[in-house]
Amino acid sequence: MRLTSKKFPKGTRVSGIIFSSQKDQVALMERHREGRHYFAFPGGGVEDLDKTVVDTLKREMKEELGIEIQGERRMYEIHIGGHSKQIFFICETKNETLRLTGEELEKNSTTDQYKPVWVKIGELSQLVLFPIEIRDWLVEDLKKGNFTARKQVFDSMESMKSQ
Repeated sequence: MRLTSKKFPKGTRVSGIIFSSQKDQVALMERHREGRHYFAFPGGGVEDLDKTVVDTLKREMKEELGIEIQGERRMYEIHIGGHSKQIFFICETKNETLRLTGEELEKNSTTDQYKPVWVKIGELSQLVLFPIEIRDWLVEDLKKGNFTARKQVFDSMESMKSQ
């Protein structure tokens, strides 16, 4: 399994793999940061006021993309012992107008850019999309025509880096 060199945030992070109503595109956050160009699944950390991880997911999609989601299905997870847990949900939206809002809008600058975008499913495998392993699982499942829940567990950050 290939792992990204991207820093993994600590704590529990929830992300959405959001399909368009036609199910031919996925919403991503395009990033330009410190001279690097890449994409990430939209999401964020669980906050004290969130009752469930689905509450976190809905809040984050509203904050980051300005959209409401539905049909949430917990699909992929990465656990790094003593460090973090990342949970990815498959979901969809009827509102396909993405707009940058919230914290990302406030942090947006010429050196640290955020841009919500729709990407055609057929283009996903060519993107630098973090986490790479989630991108690969998603592409594989899309080719098969059905989703398989998956989890990768590492004892520590050190064991993850050595894989």
